[in-house]
Amino acid sequence: MRLDPDIKPIKYSISLNIDIGKLEYLGYEEISIKFNRPKDRIIINSKDIKISKVKFDNLFVDFRQVGDDLLEINLKKKYSGEGKLYISFKGKIRNDLIGFYISNGEDKILTTQFEPTYARYFIPCFDEPIFKARFQLKVSVDKNYDVISNTDIESEDINNNIKTVKFKETPLMSTYLLYLGVGKFDYLEDKYNNKKIRVVADGGKAKDGEFALNFLKEVLKYYEKYSTIDYPLKKLDLIAVPDFAAGAMENWGAITFRETALLYNDKLYSNSQKVRTMEIIAHELWHQWSGNLVTMKWWDDLWLNESFATYMAYKAIDELYKDEDVSKGRFYLLEKYNAKFADGIIFTHPIKVKVEKEKEIESIFDDISYGKGASILNMIDSFIGYDNFRLAVINYLNKYKYYNASAEDLFKEFELISGRDIKSMIERWINKAGYPIIEVNYNRDIISLNQSRFVFNRKENSKWIVPIFLDIQDENINTLFNRGRGRIILKREPDYFSINRDGIGFYVSNYNNMNYIINGLKNNKFSYLTRGNILYDEYLLNLFDKVKINKLLDLLDYFKDEDNWFVLNIIYNILYSINIHFNLETKSFLKRYEDIFNKLSNIEPNNYSSLIKKYLYYNYYSQIRDYSIIEDSLSKFKSWDKIDNNDRLIISEVVGTHGGISEFKKFLEHYQKTTNPEEKNIILRGLTSFRRGSLILDLLDKTVDGTIRLQDWRTVFSYLTKNPESRFILYEWFKDNIGEIKKYEKAYMIIRDIFYSFFNIYTGDISREIKDYIIKQFPTYKNEILKYYSYSEIYTNWIKKNKDIIYNII
Repeated sequence: MRLDPDIKPIKYSISLNIDIGKLEYLGYEEISIKFNRPKDRIIINSKDIKISKVKFDNLFVDFRQVGDDLLEINLKKKYSGEGKLYISFKGKIRNDLIGFYISNGEDKILTTQFEPTYARYFIPCFDEPIFKARFQLKVSVDKNYDVISNTDIESEDINNNIKTVKFKETPLMSTYLLYLGVGKFDYLEDKYNNKKIRVVADGGKAKDGEFALNFLKEVLKYYEKYSTIDYPLKKLDLIAVPDFAAGAMENWGAITFRETALLYNDKLYSNSQKVRTMEIIAHELWHQWSGNLVTMKWWDDLWLNESFATYMAYKAIDELYKDEDVSKGRFYLLEKYNAKFADGIIFTHPIKVKVEKEKEIESIFDDISYGKGASILNMIDSFIGYDNFRLAVINYLNKYKYYNASAEDLFKEFELISGRDIKSMIERWINKAGYPIIEVNYNRDIISLNQSRFVFNRKENSKWIVPIFLDIQDENINTLFNRGRGRIILKREPDYFSINRDGIGFYVSNYNNMNYIINGLKNNKFSYLTRGNILYDEYLLNLFDKVKINKLLDLLDYFKDEDNWFVLNIIYNILYSINIHFNLETKSFLKRYEDIFNKLSNIEPNNYSSLIKKYLYYNYYSQIRDYSIIEDSLSKFKSWDKIDNNDRLIISEVVGTHGGISEFKKFLEHYQKTTNPEEKNIILRGLTSFRRGSLILDLLDKTVDGTIRLQDWRTVFSYLTKNPESRFILYEWFKDNIGEIKKYEKAYMIIRDIFYSFFNIYTGDISREIKDYIIKQFPTYKNEILKYYSYSEIYTNWIKKNKDIIYNII
């Protein structure tokens, strides 16, 4: 149930007395309210909170809980104008990574995660993004603990071993951006334009935040210049939380991160960690403008928050570190390609989708709202041009700052600045599920195009207004294709062409005549982004049963001289996917592609791209059971404490794949001993790679006995899907431990990713049984389970249609 738009909060004054020993708190809040129309009742959000008394304008009033998360307050008579609501309440500190929850570091840490609808678990409030208000927080806690919130401290007093901290009033903001942190923190502090910036961490770890602080200053400067708006608060904390379900959260002035998303130094962490840290900091910083300063009206425009931050993060890094040439490739691999796969099934959803219930809102924090939306913004930026795109963003942010806006408000700015009918084009991409497949024919200087929806196991003649980015004989042409059929007339026959230059367009290209693509590949005429996109499109076409696998394998033969990390990554992932799903581990299939990887042997991992190449080299030769690589990895593993995280990342999965009980026990010892959060993740990659069923079972048991943190369940289950032996263990273990898993049913991101793992590893009849069982046990996750089950159907069909071809080849 949505709240009444005619009753709006103006300001919250919140007082909390926190008992860290009992993990509970007493609260009292005063909410200044404005009535746009006379009302005799107020309904606000409140969940899992015990309300003791409610007053309105100093008169006690009746109240009752309505349903799961609403508090109804009967005012007894109609009020208009302004008034004050007073609520006394008691809450518990949670253990499932949502609301106000406990995280265990060297000591207890209390922290909050309120997006999307978890502020109501903390305080009674108007928990919808449209209800922006000011917040002033006062917190009383044991004097030995620090307290952090969105703003600077206004006053601090200690009385009878209790510290009371009052924070300055926030700007107008939505409830999901409120933050409270309590702990014995470590700090690294700096200044940016006379504003205090800090890295806040568990004991002793803040020193690893120097890189983050320096990068923070670079990105703040970039965003301020890009938007023409200064960062609006007086301080900004970057807070590393030991237990955190997501990657980070953009609380205004107090951004929270997983430790692996914030901490980095070049001695203790890998180059992969460096790049990941940059991406997540840049993502959350753009939210300080788009999301916090200008906020969506409702969660159906979540994409406007997340897609925008995703795209701007990669854009910022690309422009600040153009020489490293890493950002665009990672954008495609982590965002765009995942979105293209997810958006090719029936159980996808439009980027802008109607949502109401809590679980519906949570379910759209996915590849569509992040990756697809970001890809559409990239497409628009490339089509209307850098300057037009930026001016539209500037106008949008200035027009709606401190208020709420919709996607349509941004589209209008694109249209006004560019002078083109961008609104009609983009609305089709935003409001329609799926994306097009463009069939490409060339004959006598004419490129003929035909579009329909790219979707598995179904035909649908949907149409989009498609920006086509031609790369044709050293000439770049942008044009619009807005019909079912169309053609492009050329001046002469080209030696080569691609209709999706640099992979900018969010569509799949199916070339009926590959000669022009092959000519471009053979003569090195295509950019690395174009090459990677051509190959990934062909993989999707095969996976979704549009072409046979021999066409994909024939194309791979033209990549034997490939040296770009991004394209090599795509090649490896395609080969690995074929190897694991077609059960080819005992066959010689992978040996066919040794020429692609053997040239990587002498690379030193001194930056991100070289690290990825070295990682691919070791893991490729691990898959084909090369004795020298296996021995080298096991030898380095014996000196684990003396090698850095780059080398650990390179060898961890090799050691797991070919190691035994001794290596497994050593990995566990290192996991429990290390305080380096990235090293823990690297060890988990190794632990999930062991091929003995008893060891996989032991690892899974360590998720529910507390050895492995709840936040890291996502890592464990994700990497187990790359281990073919896990299919003999995972489902039975899940059924045996269903009670333990259900304890964390509300930890949406964790539970969702467990379900996702099943349908990446299981195919055929067993996946249908798993689907039915999980829906019965977790009915509120039905939509997610059906979506993931359709992934299993794709893999099942892929194996069925192509198995004979593969086995004839090898």
